[in-house]
Amino acid sequence: MPDLADFQRVAVRQAVKILDTYGGVFISDVVGLGKTFIGTTLLKHYALYRGARPLVVCPASLVEMWEWFVERYQIDAPVISTGLLSQPGNERMLVGNWRDRDRDLVLVDESQNFRHGDTQRYATLQIFTQTRPTILLTATPRTTSAWDAYHQIKLWHPQDTTSIPINPPNLPEFFRKVEPRSQDPPSRDLQEILNHILIRRTRHHIRTYYPDAQSNGQPLVFPDRELETITYSIEETCRTAVGTYSGTDDAAGESRVYRQLHDLIGQLTYARYALFDYALPEYQDEPKYQELQRAGAALCGLMRVMLFKRFESSVEAFRQTVNRLRDLQRAFQGGLDRDMVPAGDEATDILYKSDLATNSPSTRPWRKPAPAIQSPTLTWTNSRRPWIPTSGSWTKWPA
Repeated sequence: MPDLADFQRVAVRQAVKILDTYGGVFISDVVGLGKTFIGTTLLKHYALYRGARPLVVCPASLVEMWEWFVERYQIDAPVISTGLLSQPGNERMLVGNWRDRDRDLVLVDESQNFRHGDTQRYATLQIFTQTRPTILLTATPRTTSAWDAYHQIKLWHPQDTTSIPINPPNLPEFFRKVEPRSQDPPSRDLQEILNHILIRRTRHHIRTYYPDAQSNGQPLVFPDRELETITYSIEETCRTAVGTYSGTDDAAGESRVYRQLHDLIGQLTYARYALFDYALPEYQDEPKYQELQRAGAALCGLMRVMLFKRFESSVEAFRQTVNRLRDLQRAFQGGLDRDMVPAGDEATDILYKSDLATNSPSTRPWRKPAPAIQSPTLTWTNSRRPWIPTSGSWTKWPA
């Protein structure tokens, strides 16, 4: 077993009780309080004392870490990358694979990645977790909406009616009262359900209730942050740099470097983020496209600000960002060349992991099914998924 601090052992005991009672639990301590150690201890406890055969699902960046943990503490638990659940053909990879289908306990790290219930990776996981006790590790069970928590709960609680003591005892009805879809005010509070299935402590909580907490025999200390605000002007900085370099004081013209950069960034179209501009006119008045227009305008503004901030940071930081955006643009163009528009969370995730400019055609992640159905209009599914028809054929973006 991992060597836990007092407050971590308390969390394990609470989690076992919640998991046995309701079939699922959130471990949502703030960053730095050892959620990974708590989760590992839970896996070891159930494997050792209940004969459980666990499985771990986590982002690709954490696979190696979890493989180390399960090996270090001798836990028989395969580690599955979240990204695999999104790949075409993997819709039943957990229930259809003989190595995984007999696993009877699931730990999902960074479970906020499953806050949307209309993605393939969600469906692939839920068909497996809905009949198995599930441990959810996340510091942010609610990211932007109460429905984020709802969809994570539904991973292990597929029924609408619930034994969790809430009023009404129906999950969809309760969450509609927590966050109504209409303009009606909320009549229930999200905390009413989270109090029964979530464990969350802050550093202030640990300092207050566990002042003598130790980790590996050493006192657990949270240093006080000392913040300092430094105010500066990029115009003054660039003007000084240009003046020093040229031997003149270019005060009248401010900074030629800054002005030229401002003009160049202003000339960018940000087409990848302004997709509404390319929708056919007859569809632009529809509510879903109006939403796309507002989102696109905000994204373009954020990109402009981000580029300026990277330049303010350093020339090298700006160069790295531009190179990264160039590679992403090439990957995006690769999707367009295959008659699809890579848009939404899942497509963006694939873009960041791909390099269409250097991969061979046989290994590129974007492939157009054959035969391809090219539609003259854009098919909209929702704001979090790529624009693809449910038939599985890519939709051609209108010229």
